[in-house]
Amino acid sequence: MNSHVKDENLFPEIIDKLQRLPGKHDLTAEDLFPPAFMRAHTQLETIGQLLDAAKIPKDADLNDLATEQITELDSRVSKLTNFQNWDELLSKAKDDWISKQI
Repeated sequence: MNSHVKDENLFPEIIDKLQRLPGKHDLTAEDLFPPAFMRAHTQLETIGQLLDAAKIPKDADLNDLATEQITELDSRVSKLTNFQNWDELLSKAKDDWISKQI
């Protein structure tokens, strides 16, 4: 089967979006884990509910959690989501966010 992209103007737009992705992005937990993501992959409606279940303050820096917080979060993630641990959930959320940017 021979497939062709019909819209040649699509490539410059995708390239432009990809070039803007590198670097640091200031995302909130809600940006990375929107309700639609949470409903699709967890038993919860919001990332706040997961953080509450793990006894992590909603304003905590998710990039700088203490070991005991990650352990508790891993436990909750394995029970309440389609993932085994926090890293898997976070990785999927990042992948989805990037996909939406392009």
